[in-house]
Amino acid sequence: MIDIENILFTKVATALRAEFSTIFVSGDVTAESAPYPRVFFYELSNQIAERHMSSRDINDEQFVDLLYEAQIYSNKTSGKKAETKAIAAIINEVMQEHGFRRIFNQPLENLNNATIARRVLRWVGVASDEGIIYRR
Repeated sequence: MIDIENILFTKVATALRAEFSTIFVSGDVTAESAPYPRVFFYELSNQIAERHMSSRDINDEQFVDLLYEAQIYSNKTSGKKAETKAIAAIINEVMQEHGFRRIFNQPLENLNNATIARRVLRWVGVASDEGIIYRR
């Protein structure tokens, strides 16, 4: 199985921690006790890219369609929306540098606590067994 999640997570986490010294970054959605700002960044889907399969290589995974998601939270008294956007911009830059295309970027209501800003982003890409990311 082609798996680049740890590579991408490390790059995203490193970029975020360089700009936000107190940021919490996790590859798993964790309990509410995590500090703010917080980011959950993970692979949402990894499936064989059928359009790149040949009948000769039916059991040989050469390309996968990938979907990644980031959930961003801020509890700042003032500027929480701006903080989620700044964090989103950093993650997006890392993902675009690696050939991913953003397909979703939206603030979402945080029904559990309206004082906390939440933004969700998603990216798609196709990865080869050589670790190359393609936009199509």
